[in-house]
Amino acid sequence: MAKSSKDLPRGVSYTSDSKISPYRATFTKNGKILSKYCKTLEEAIKTRKNRENIYGKPKNRALDKENLEGKQFGKLTVRRRLQQKDKYGSFYWECQCDCGNFINVTSKSLKYGDVVRCNQCRKNYLQKSGVNTRVSDVQIDGVQILRFNDKTYKNNKSGFKGVMLDKRHNKYYAQLTVKGKVYTKSGFDTAEDAYYNGRLVLEDKYLPPKEDREKLRKEVKGKKKED
Repeated sequence: MAKSSKDLPRGVSYTSDSKISPYRATFTKNGKILSKYCKTLEEAIKTRKNRENIYGKPKNRALDKENLEGKQFGKLTVRRRLQQKDKYGSFYWECQCDCGNFINVTSKSLKYGDVVRCNQCRKNYLQKSGVNTRVSDVQIDGVQILRFNDKTYKNNKSGFKGVMLDKRHNKYYAQLTVKGKVYTKSGFDTAEDAYYNGRLVLEDKYLPPKEDREKLRKEVKGKKKED
């Protein structure tokens, strides 16, 4: 039984919370992200492919809808949009660093703050500061710590990070993805209960110790101010 994200195709994940339907197929319908729980991996893969054939492959439309030309992200100024896309459908933008160098960055990396300077400036900065402030590189035991915060996405309807409503059962559930593996706790009557007794419990269980996470965040924040 494949449980690692490396063994699962895109749009299919394994959840440890349900023994009856442990696999989940995720797809996009009319701009909304939907999921269906399946008993077997084969069923989840088939469901995902069928939904793609009906509704089309998901595209990161929200990130590419805005024109980023002329906007500033860290030390990068966006010059123009390229025709090239990444595998998730996010456009690449040609950006110029304050030092004069050019670099191509996706909409997602710009909006999420993953890339804020050219490769050479980043290399120089890391050598100078001794601390890496790039979101994807600030890790503890392989976990990208800066991705786990209290900020919610615009499409979040519960008001709590990692908390969603299961419309089939009219119950809230908490979800946490660590290293590609999805962990969930379900059956909560309110979103608040799902966050404090679900999401935070999952974070304490599957993330590095909270003290280490907070210490690293403060360290990175301090280095960013110095920069």
